Amino acid sequence: MAASGGKTFIKLSLSTLSASTARCRLNSLSKFSKFLTAHHPEITPEQISRTTLIDYFAYLASSGLQTSTRTHLIVDLRTFLDLCSQNKWLPVGTYLIRREDCPKPKTIIPRYIPDHVLQQLKTHLDDLAPPIMRMTLLLMECGMRISELIALTPDCLMQDNAGDWFLRYYQFKMKKEITIPVSREIVRVIQEQKAYIVEHVGEDYDYLFCTSFKGRRGFWPKPKPITGTTYADHLNRLAEKHMICDENGQLWHFRTHQFRHTVGTRMINNGVPQHIVQRYLGHESPEMTATYAHIHDQTMKEEISLFHGKVVNIAGQAVHTNTPQANDPDLQWFKQTIQAQALPNGSCALPIISKGCPHANACLTCTHFRTTTAHLNDLQTAIGGYQTINSKSSS
Repeated sequence: MAASGGKTFIKLSLSTLSASTARCRLNSLSKFSKFLTAHHPEITPEQISRTTLIDYFAYLASSGLQTSTRTHLIVDLRTFLDLCSQNKWLPVGTYLIRREDCPKPKTIIPRYIPDHVLQQLKTHLDDLAPPIMRMTLLLMECGMRISELIALTPDCLMQDNAGDWFLRYYQFKMKKEITIPVSREIVRVIQEQKAYIVEHVGEDYDYLFCTSFKGRRGFWPKPKPITGTTYADHLNRLAEKHMICDENGQLWHFRTHQFRHTVGTRMINNGVPQHIVQRYLGHESPEMTATYAHIHDQTMKEEISLFHGKVVNIAGQAVHTNTPQANDPDLQWFKQTIQAQALPNGSCALPIISKGCPHANACLTCTHFRTTTAHLNDLQTAIGGYQTINSKSSS
């Protein structure tokens, strides 16, 4: 009877939640079952009491598990017992597990990747297999969760009429689709990976990244999406090969979520307002984003000013955004706020999180330069002066 209740619970979880969440719930039931077998082998469902569960909580506390893991185990068990009582799956009591039974969470400080380590990783990126290298570049700029990255589809890019690009993907944790502005470098990386998949797997493959394969087009079965564990193994083998270490000389151990923390921390340090970081990373609440700002308040810069007036290029031509998919006003404002870097009398449309510009001292003639009509006269005067100086120098 107890087994039947567990099967029904997992069946319901699979029909309403992700497979990974259902797997976690199954693991939670298995953990509780092993506890009962070891400490209460003769117990029946109706005999499970608060005393039994308090014994289980003490067992978890002494097992050396992390606080977050214990909380997940307890919450999953509470959900199971509540559903068993409500739906008459098992003859168990009500309100057996309470909110205060969960251990108090510790303050989480983001584990971002230091610049010293990032520079070493960038130096040796070419030693990674091309798909792994492209996954790394995406994580370094976009701060996605690994589950979101491995689920990317070949049609994840969209473009507006101004020629700017956006990445669209689904956040399984928040159960929503989000769209973020991305640089042309990332667009090129995605397009290269798409061509790689078409060449080696076929045009009908559903994902942008997959597990390794023998290189024979059209083989069956199709490769599965790559896992986060496999990806992290590639990075850590690279770290061991090239001795990628922290500033204390300790070998760095890469975890996929570190890239997300790194992007969030870097954006905060670059002066991006918290509510913009919240939207870029797809956080549900401001408190989630505040984690990144908590230890970096001393490096916060002044908040980025929003564009005022019509955005134009150096020729005074208005930059229009008329593509239906990317014409949402919020999305356009989001693009400008994330991508704009402040310059005298204007801004640069290169992503603020990309670091560095390959066109130093050439802003006024750069295609990425953006300004407003308020600065246009001053800029045209400045360009006229530059042209006069250049003509005298050439003569």
